Amino acid sequence: MVHDNGIINQSKPVILNNEEKLDRISHTLVFYVNGKENS
Repeated sequence: MVHDNGIINQSKPVILNNEEKLDRISHTLVFYVNGKENS
């Protein structure tokens, strides 16, 4: 049980980091597209 919990605890931060990366990439793309439209 302890070993399984350790794996789960280590997996959650990785998933959150991936979600944060996707959010940053999507926001960067939105700003990039908006910038091209404005210019």
